[in-house]
Amino acid sequence: MTWALIITVGLATYVLRASFLMMAGKGANPLLTRALRFVPVVVLPPLAVSAVMNNGGSTMDVRFLCAAVAGLIAWRTGNAAAAMLAGMLVLWLFLFL
Repeated sequence: MTWALIITVGLATYVLRASFLMMAGKGANPLLTRALRFVPVVVLPPLAVSAVMNNGGSTMDVRFLCAAVAGLIAWRTGNAAAAMLAGMLVLWLFLFL
């Protein structure tokens, strides 16, 4: 059962990637192009939240504090680079201490 699932998911991934490679010379549908611009915005937050909250249920962790600082900076400035820098600086500060 597990091998069938792995092979099915692998084939689906291959077909999806091959379809985009075959469309490369033809130009994509404008609606598809516009929709694909939002993929990083949709994928990044769940990855970040799962990395922060995957600490055994405790919310008082250094990762949670760093994410809160980064979120606050992002909300106040609207600058993603400043938010990431602030989160990393808080993490480094706590690791140094």
